[in-house]
Amino acid sequence: MFLSLKSALDGVVGSLTDQSPKLVYELNTAEDAYSVSGTTSAIFGPLTIPSVHNGLPVDEIKGEAFKGEAALTDVVIPNGVTLIGSAAFMECFALNDITIPNSVTSIGGSAFYECTSLTEITLPNNLTTIGGEAFIGCSSLTSVVIPNSVTTLSGGAFQACTSLTSATLPNNITSIEDRLFFNCPSLTNITIPASVTSIGESAFDGCTKLVSANIPNGVTSIGIRGFSLCKSLGGINIPNSVTSMGHSAFLFCESATSINISNSLTSVPANSFNNCTSLTSVTIPNSVTSLATHAFNQCQNLASVTIPDSVTSISLRVFANCFKLISITIPANVTDIGSRAFDSCLRLATINCEPTSAPSLGIQVFERVSTSTINVPIGATGYGTEYGGLTVNYNL
Repeated sequence: MFLSLKSALDGVVGSLTDQSPKLVYELNTAEDAYSVSGTTSAIFGPLTIPSVHNGLPVDEIKGEAFKGEAALTDVVIPNGVTLIGSAAFMECFALNDITIPNSVTSIGGSAFYECTSLTEITLPNNLTTIGGEAFIGCSSLTSVVIPNSVTTLSGGAFQACTSLTSATLPNNITSIEDRLFFNCPSLTNITIPASVTSIGESAFDGCTKLVSANIPNGVTSIGIRGFSLCKSLGGINIPNSVTSMGHSAFLFCESATSINISNSLTSVPANSFNNCTSLTSVTIPNSVTSLATHAFNQCQNLASVTIPDSVTSISLRVFANCFKLISITIPANVTDIGSRAFDSCLRLATINCEPTSAPSLGIQVFERVSTSTINVPIGATGYGTEYGGLTVNYNL
């Protein structure tokens, strides 16, 4: 009879003796604990969630329990709660303070989605999981320390936290997931733990004030747009452990004056360093066989490039608009050069093309370069007297 009465109370409003009489509770299947699943009417101001209901502990905040409670300002979650469900406090726009006890081990996806007034949060030291987009759009959040207990830090967790200036990552995660800090334009520094082996798509995309970001040796992959639009990043060091890099990984890193490229990469992908306008020189490692489209396009201060003999293909607009490039040597194994590869290299005065058989050319490869001639090997074939609009000198 006692269990039947308890079951009948599932989903009803808490008793008048509860600290929060508007809360709705659900009894778990084992009938040994309650979760908070919602409210019967809007909450205005602070909320303290009780630790006990009907003589049993409260151990969970259910998904969407307080979703859209736009006037909720403060929340105290009691010790004993282990799970904050997905979207539990989603769009609680006035929420500026929340106490999360050390008993909490998991924060669900979108749990604090667009809690735009939340300025700080202390994450408990027993937390193991932060779900996808858990704090997305928390635009007033200024700093976060993620405890070392966290082993799962899902994609987009701090995306669009536009006031976030510092973040401390746990020392045992193995990946920086997609969009983890996407569009965090106030973030200035980040230390990536040595345990990390992969950096996901757009992980730091749009972190326009990020001045330094170590990529530890041991990272094997950097995703598409991983560090795109990191306009304040002063230098780029891609360790030799990196074997895979997505396109546009460092697009618009306008302050980077130097780049070290992994000697384990076989290609410089499309748009990798497009619009790295402060870059002055680059040495491409001899592991690379192809330079993909727009790889160094708009590197306007690039004056010196070393292309290794391993390269066989130079694609569309790879060095277009590199206004300060003075000379270039196209190595002997190149078989094709894409359209406008050197278009608008306005100071390009010396072009040495080493293949003994003329590479196939796209259109306007050497459009608007400074020189009117190109140097090729004595006895080379396929160049004729004019190649790419330039007069051929057989003098190498």
